[in-house]
Amino acid sequence: MSYKSLSLCAALVMSVVAGTSAVAHDVTPYKIKRGDTLLEIIHEHYGPDVDDKKVMREVIASNPRAFPGGEAKRMLAGRTLELPDRYMNAGPYGRSNRRDEIYFFQ
Repeated sequence: MSYKSLSLCAALVMSVVAGTSAVAHDVTPYKIKRGDTLLEIIHEHYGPDVDDKKVMREVIASNPRAFPGGEAKRMLAGRTLELPDRYMNAGPYGRSNRRDEIYFFQ
């Protein structure tokens, strides 16, 4: 067994023991601004049709430094959230979850 494959096997075993996935998920960074709420950030990023509670739980769990005590209402401005991209297709508007608005002027 080569060193490269041995180290890959070790990484997989460690990730299974730790209860994490060896596959990295894509994330989008978002810097929290003063006055932001987690619900507003989620709706802005994913659209209004995403499962708010499920996404909020995941965002809080994956960004513990931004949420003292694990509470959404204690979100810290200036921290950068890592928002998972896997929910981007959750809404009716495709990948971006944002509807284009078309205006006609006469």
